[in-house]
Amino acid sequence: MATMATIVTHFSPDLDGLMSIWLLKRFGGLADADLAFVVAGQTIDGLPADHDPAVVHVDTGGGRFDHHQPEVAGPDVCAAKLVWQAVAPQDEALRRMVAYVTAVDNAYPGQRAAAQGPFTLLGLIWGNNMLHPNPAEAVESILPSFDAWYAWNKECVELEHQFVNRIEFQTRWGKALAFEGDQGGSRALAWEHGAIIFVRRTSRGWLEVSARSDAGIDLTPAYLRVREADPAAPWFLHPSKRLLLCGSPKSPIDRPSRLTLRELVDVLRQV
Repeated sequence: MATMATIVTHFSPDLDGLMSIWLLKRFGGLADADLAFVVAGQTIDGLPADHDPAVVHVDTGGGRFDHHQPEVAGPDVCAAKLVWQAVAPQDEALRRMVAYVTAVDNAYPGQRAAAQGPFTLLGLIWGNNMLHPNPAEAVESILPSFDAWYAWNKECVELEHQFVNRIEFQTRWGKALAFEGDQGGSRALAWEHGAIIFVRRTSRGWLEVSARSDAGIDLTPAYLRVREADPAAPWFLHPSKRLLLCGSPKSPIDRPSRLTLRELVDVLRQV
């Protein structure tokens, strides 16, 4: 895509408009583009949206990155999706983000209501627009949140690729999954695969054993057994009794456990 000097969207930019701007700035070669704002549906100076290659309109004006004209509009289209298809259609993490934006922007049943809660990305966007009456300031202040959202989605994609190497085994409490990796969200993925117990070892040698919160499990027997198998390591049993740790991002340690993931699995099998 040719370098463009200005990105145009409507005042009080919403999730779709913001995602479109973020995609152009991060993946469309327009990191230094200026921002301009118009009344929703309109264009700069009333000229056709795509008349000037140095000016790109998103989510307004009826141009190539606006989905409101009849020939483009549909329940599976939004401005961000049009931009994504133009700048980075092979990126799986972006595809997932765009799919969410499309669902929210088109008010998929249940999706819009779920996204409008006070502890959601939409809530953050609305609050940000309230704090920054200048729309350009509002956009610049919210874009790092999209960077973080993208980083998390990339992590989830990588996790799913690596999770095929998991170890499945049985414990006294039921099905367990063990995984070696640094990706966040692996515990939730284990629950999705029907596990009651999740075990993880990171590249730093930190170890975690956790039980599903609704299973009523007390990991004290596991704690006693790993302390016996690895007495020199600083094992910690959470007061909830469903989380057993030896190092974590919240509590980094310099001397990790000597147990490998396989050895920890063997210990847990014997509890």
